[in-house]
Amino acid sequence: MSSRSVPSIILDCDPGHDDALAIVVAARYTNLVGITTVSGNAPIESTTHNALVMKDLLGLKVPVHKGAVRPLVAPPQYAAYVHGVALLRVCGSSPLGRSPTSRWRCVWRPTWASGSRASR
Repeated sequence: MSSRSVPSIILDCDPGHDDALAIVVAARYTNLVGITTVSGNAPIESTTHNALVMKDLLGLKVPVHKGAVRPLVAPPQYAAYVHGVALLRVCGSSPLGRSPTSRWRCVWRPTWASGSRASR
């Protein structure tokens, strides 16, 4: 990068093929300090697996935290018809012996859900 300071980020994502590329870009152009996964276009187990695969492939020394298993308001709607059902695989392997660093508890609640700004 240029002489500008590099931003430190936590990447919150639902890794499929698109967010796998986002992890690559974040690892190259930012100070990536962690990855959190959520259920999005795929279930949480799949997105967390994919983040762990990318972490290992890129040799990243950052924690991966497994996050929300479903959207806050609506039921999950996975997009297997667009993205497919396969996980990111390295020669058909499992998540390379890795586990997420933790399971996030609720770190944010919308004001309409609890009457307060945020809770930890």
